[in-house]
Amino acid sequence: MKNILDNISMEVTWSIVVTAKALPENINIFLDHHLGLGVDNIYLFLDSPDDFNPENFLKKNDRVKIFKCDKEFWEQRKHFECLRYSRGERPDLVEYRQYHNMLHAHSICDSEWLLMMDIDELLYSKLKVSKILNKYPNNIFSVLIKPLEVVYCDKIPKNFKEVFSTKYFKEYKLKNIEEWDKIYYKPEIKHKSGFFGHITGKTFFRTGFPIKAPSCHLSKPYENDLGLAFIDENMYVMHFESQTFEQFSQKIKNRANKTFNVGFLDKASIERTKNIIENYNNYGDQYLNEIYYYMNVFSKEKIDQLIEKKLVLKIDISNSSYPLICNCIHTHHSQILAFDFEKEIVLGVNEKDFDELKHSKISISFSIIKKNFPQNAFLYFNKDGQVKYLYVNRDGYLIDINKKKSQLLDIKYKDHRFSLSLNNKFLSARKNGSLNFISEWQKDWELFSLSNFEC
Repeated sequence: MKNILDNISMEVTWSIVVTAKALPENINIFLDHHLGLGVDNIYLFLDSPDDFNPENFLKKNDRVKIFKCDKEFWEQRKHFECLRYSRGERPDLVEYRQYHNMLHAHSICDSEWLLMMDIDELLYSKLKVSKILNKYPNNIFSVLIKPLEVVYCDKIPKNFKEVFSTKYFKEYKLKNIEEWDKIYYKPEIKHKSGFFGHITGKTFFRTGFPIKAPSCHLSKPYENDLGLAFIDENMYVMHFESQTFEQFSQKIKNRANKTFNVGFLDKASIERTKNIIENYNNYGDQYLNEIYYYMNVFSKEKIDQLIEKKLVLKIDISNSSYPLICNCIHTHHSQILAFDFEKEIVLGVNEKDFDELKHSKISISFSIIKKNFPQNAFLYFNKDGQVKYLYVNRDGYLIDINKKKSQLLDIKYKDHRFSLSLNNKFLSARKNGSLNFISEWQKDWELFSLSNFEC
C-alpha cells in the first residue's frame, strides 16, 4: 500500500516553545536539531538569564526568538487570565512559568501549530513534520506525540554530544509494566513504568484557538467541540532526562533543595528522589553513580534482548528514512474498509478484490484514552494527493463531502477491537460489503479490528 502521506501536496507551518535552564551546549543542540527539521520559529525563554550571555554563547538564527526571563520580564509581561498566580510576579513553580511562556508564544505565533517542549527533549519524525501535521483536519485542536526515554549502551555519556547521539530508547506501553518491574527491581528506587520522565507525551496544538486550561502535556481550549490529543504514530518526543552524570547529580540535588521547584512531580518520582537523597547523604557520589547505571545504562547484550522484546527501540535520530506506520480497518467479515471511487461511498472490500485504481483504504485516527477527555476518532483516505475526511449522510453511509473539517465519531474499545458510533447509532458491516450507522446496539463479534503495518 502506498503511504497515505506520500503525495500530499500541501504543508502546514509549525513552531516550538521551550523554557530553558541549561548549559549553552545543550541549548545549541536543541536549536540545531529542530532548525534542521524545518521549524518556523523557536520561542526560547531563558529561565535563568544571568547564567550566561546568550549573545556570546548561543548560535544566532532569525528563526530563534529569545526572551530573557529576568525581573523586568515578569513585572512587565502580559498576564493571561487562565493562569493561577498574581500578575507581575515570577511564579515559584517551573510549570507555571512554562505555562506563561507557552501562552505568550501562542499569542504571537504566526504558525498553524505550536509544540511545547523541554530543553532535554528532541522531536523525531519519520517524515517531514509539516506533511504529517497536514493529515489533521481543522477541527482537531491537538496532536499527541508519545515519549521515548533514552538508555545508554555499556557506559555513561561523557558530554552532551554523547548524550544526544545514543540510538536506544525505551518505549512506554501499559502491557510492559510487569517486564520493567523485573528489570528495575529495587523497591526503594521506584520507577514509572520503566523510569520514564513522563508517559503522556507532548502535544502540537492549534494557535487559532484560545486556551482555557494550559498544561505541559494536554492543554484544553475554550471550544468544546474540537478534537483533543489525537495520537500520531509517526513522531516521537525523545526524552534525555538523565543527561551526563554531572547533570543527573545536579538535578537530584536541585529537586532536593527546591532550587528548581518542580511542583507537579508524580508520587513515585518524589519518593524516589527522597530515597536517593537519603542514600546520597550517607554514601556520597559513588551511590549516585551506581543509581545512574541502574536507571540508564544497559549492556549491549541486555539491549539486544530488550529490542527483541519490543521494550527498546533502536533509532538513529539523524536518519528519518524509517518506514511510516499506517493502519487499516477490518470488519468481522474479513473485509477492509475502502472508499469506492465509482460509488462514492465506503464499502467493505475483500482484500483480494482491492484495486488502487478503484479504491482507497480507509484509515482511522483516534484520541488518547484518559479521564475527562472524550474518546473520539475520525476516518480519512487519500485521493489525488489530498486527505479526505468522511461524514455520515442522512442514511448512515460514509461519504466525502469535501470539507477540511472531520466528523468526530465516538469510539469504544473492548480488548483489541472497537466500535464506532454517532448519535447512538453504531456502524454496522454486512457480508455484501454494505456499511452504515444504523444499529442501536452492537454485539461483540460485530466489532471492528485494526491492523498497523509499515508503509
